[in-house]
Amino acid sequence: MYSLYNSIIDIHDLDIPWLKELEEQIHTEKDNAIRIRSIEQAFKKALRDHDFYNLNRLSPSIRYASEDPFIQLNRMAEISCWSNKQYKRAFSEYVGINPKEFLRIIRFQRAIHLLQVHPEMKLQEIAFDCGYYDLPHLSRDFKSFTGYTLKEYTSRFFPYSDYYPEK
Repeated sequence: MYSLYNSIIDIHDLDIPWLKELEEQIHTEKDNAIRIRSIEQAFKKALRDHDFYNLNRLSPSIRYASEDPFIQLNRMAEISCWSNKQYKRAFSEYVGINPKEFLRIIRFQRAIHLLQVHPEMKLQEIAFDCGYYDLPHLSRDFKSFTGYTLKEYTSRFFPYSDYYPEK
């Protein structure tokens, strides 16, 4: 996944036989419902054939990171019973981004969720509750992830996030 992150790659460059067969099958089929079914079946088969041992080791740390905005990378590695280096490599391979970037995204998602469900909270308080050092770090992430300042974003969009559904 990591090698494909943020890239546009032609199927032919991947040199994966089943993808080439799928492309041919989709190209020759006229019915879109059959095309979609073919794509679903091909990817389900690929998932069934995949070794999930390492992914299963990663899953608890990913869940924990979603619950704890202050989690450190070394703690995530401990949860998965890997060294930091092994953890970073496995995480990038399976998730497609490095764990530090993932934590940044999770922190940001938590912030926009709090903005949505607790509009009375002060921005500084939201920043601290989500694991940011200060409000400028939160503001910088808002601009980076959305292209809008925090004020522009909150005045234009609602709901802001559905990453943390209400329980």
